[in-house]
Amino acid sequence: MLDAILMEAQGVPAIAIVTAPFRETGEAMATSWGLPGYPFLDMPHPIANLTAEELDARADDLAKGVARWMEDGAGVRRPSAAASRATRRSPDP
Repeated sequence: MLDAILMEAQGVPAIAIVTAPFRETGEAMATSWGLPGYPFLDMPHPIANLTAEELDARADDLAKGVARWMEDGAGVRRPSAAASRATRRSPDP
């Protein structure tokens, strides 16, 4: 999640991907960095026990989600002031 926020602060469109149990954690992290509502994709958990074919299928689904996100214009937004500050500070306690 933080990698995506820091990339956006540099003007690079980015989206974070998390497994479903970490969605709430991702939302909290984005909020703590001053970006409530920051978009990210989630996928079912766990992934460690998947076969290569199953993992490829999930990756294909995620790629479709990223494409939709980019087509909707979310992937070309300008970095916010909060995202720019993210490169200079640690998150709020």
